[in-house]
Amino acid sequence: MKPVLIVLIVAVVGWLVWERHFSRDARIESAHRACMSAFGGNADAGDGAKAPPAKGNDAAAAIAQGVADALTSMRQGVGGAMCGAVRDACTRDFDGSICQAALARYR
Repeated sequence: MKPVLIVLIVAVVGWLVWERHFSRDARIESAHRACMSAFGGNADAGDGAKAPPAKGNDAAAAIAQGVADALTSMRQGVGGAMCGAVRDACTRDFDGSICQAALARYR
């Protein structure tokens, strides 16, 4: 009975490791997280960290801060759209060229 229990435990642990790290879904999610981090976004939350607000009443600093925030938001938005498109392409056709190129790039 003891060897059967050990084999069962090893099989369950092996299956959990496979599903978490090596399955198609895990590889797609890993590539998506790597893609989002490459664009400064966060795969779990929709927005990244904000820069601290400008101090004082300096109009030039406030405008510069606004432009920096706008550029960061735009980069994260474009990155999120591209990474989402890659995730969708991999979900539809895992063996396709787009998915395989993304998996190779975001290993």
